[in-house]
Amino acid sequence: MPDQLEKILVRLEGVKRNRRGYQACCPAHDDEHPSLSIWENNQGFIVLHCFVGCSRSDILQALYLTEKDISLQNKKEHSESQSFQISPNKKKPFRRKKMDAFEDRTEECLKYQEQLLSSNVAIKYLASRGIDLSFAPSFGVGFAREKDWGGWKWGRITFPHTTPDGKIVNLYGRSIGESHKITSKTERKHFAPGKHMNQSGPKGIFNARVLKEDTVYITEGVFDCLSLIMSGYPNSCAIFGLHGIRWEWFQARKIVLAFDNDKAGEAARDKLREEAILYGKEVSLLDQSVYRACKDLNEVWMKYGRIDIPEKVEQEVYIDTVITQPAESKLNKRQITGEIQSIKQIKTRYGHEMAFITLHSPQGIQKLTVFPKEFRQYKNLLQDREWIIADIKQNARGISVERISKVDSPK
Repeated sequence: MPDQLEKILVRLEGVKRNRRGYQACCPAHDDEHPSLSIWENNQGFIVLHCFVGCSRSDILQALYLTEKDISLQNKKEHSESQSFQISPNKKKPFRRKKMDAFEDRTEECLKYQEQLLSSNVAIKYLASRGIDLSFAPSFGVGFAREKDWGGWKWGRITFPHTTPDGKIVNLYGRSIGESHKITSKTERKHFAPGKHMNQSGPKGIFNARVLKEDTVYITEGVFDCLSLIMSGYPNSCAIFGLHGIRWEWFQARKIVLAFDNDKAGEAARDKLREEAILYGKEVSLLDQSVYRACKDLNEVWMKYGRIDIPEKVEQEVYIDTVITQPAESKLNKRQITGEIQSIKQIKTRYGHEMAFITLHSPQGIQKLTVFPKEFRQYKNLLQDREWIIADIKQNARGISVERISKVDSPK
């Protein structure tokens, strides 16, 4: 497999081979049904085609890649026998926008908010999801007509992506309707790929202002978030997919993950939990009793009119060094000796095992991260009550282990 193609595939979810190349979930919109086709043509150019309509630039931006990263020029740059140069007469190479280059979507959001009040279809749909019309405007909920966005005949309910300081930087649109209620096969085929859509550009978070609070509830859907807020949990927010979450916005010390009660929700929850732990957050999960056998919190709200979350929820171990910036090149390396008090093993997104260990040392309790490479090498030494000496390094990503040796316990 070409290196440039592999760079793309490892960043995608739901990758499967097809006759031409590969198919995967598009990272530029919330894709429930894989709609992105990837293949390399005869000239070595990697084609990225989203059947929902996401542009090539949006897809690359969501993957944190540039055209240069996957270009034919980069593919041959180490070749002594070939060279690739761009003619001065041709257009300049694509330049990706900076991830912080947000667009101001305030005007568009206000337009959709005004349209919501005059749309019986939109009002009826919100009511079917248990959302009171008097409650929706305070959270920027709106309505986009067919001609405004996406071409869906019944339009979309819109929700703002925001920043912690309240700026509206993107919009999410949810097509009105449900697949099982659409009788036309043609309409159903058009509905599924574009059911969830975001505008082009970097994503924000729904109700991001709550990220400054000590405890935050995170949902994967805006209707779940609104259901929690109406149930008396105002510190709730919703993310728009797992790609590009801005952890530097999270001032919250405690995070409660309130994802869907299904396999897809569990997989997304586990991935986000791993990231949150690495960023030093105290992570908790909702108890199964909260869902009352429903698929998500919005369904709980619609059926019972309330969501009850016990004070004590399942708690995960966490490291106490918060990541506030990308890892620096200068590392603070040292050795530490102590007794292993506890071990928490998890799997990464790609199935690699890693661990978080609590070490009791003369300097006090130390919480260390053992990444996959070191975990494979020293797994047999990671046992409860085992005395070890560890070479550790500390940088902006926290405290991690480089080398482990067994030592005798002091008498």
